[in-house]
Amino acid sequence: MDGNINVSEKVNNALQNAGKIAIKYGAFKIGTEHLLYGLTSIDASVASRILNSFGVTSDGLEYVFNRIFTRRSATILSATIELTPKAKEVFLIANQFAMQLKSRVVSLEHLLISLLHMEDCYAITILKKYFKVDINELINNLL
Repeated sequence: MDGNINVSEKVNNALQNAGKIAIKYGAFKIGTEHLLYGLTSIDASVASRILNSFGVTSDGLEYVFNRIFTRRSATILSATIELTPKAKEVFLIANQFAMQLKSRVVSLEHLLISLLHMEDCYAITILKKYFKVDINELINNLL
């Protein structure tokens, strides 16, 4: 992630959880699907509550991951795990949302709204295919 983006403590926690789930399923980079998991993993957040109201939970996502990904142990040699280009784009757009709203840090909600505006990413595919989420309805609930 670009070092010039300031994120909240909850975003850092979500990113750590996203990294853990990525590694658990043998990914060497955090993708949008892992970011989605990270967003659902932070219980005391508006983003998590809204996702939960649409039936999207960390347990539900892990169930989906078990169905579509091969679970394997990955050996990570670095202390950090990078973001995929699409996940980096989510952070850049979230930072733009934060700046437009005069916020000094990117919050979970900024990340979620940014993620929901990514039309061609794995997180959106999962939301639509496995959770039958109407993305526009979810966006309207967030705004």
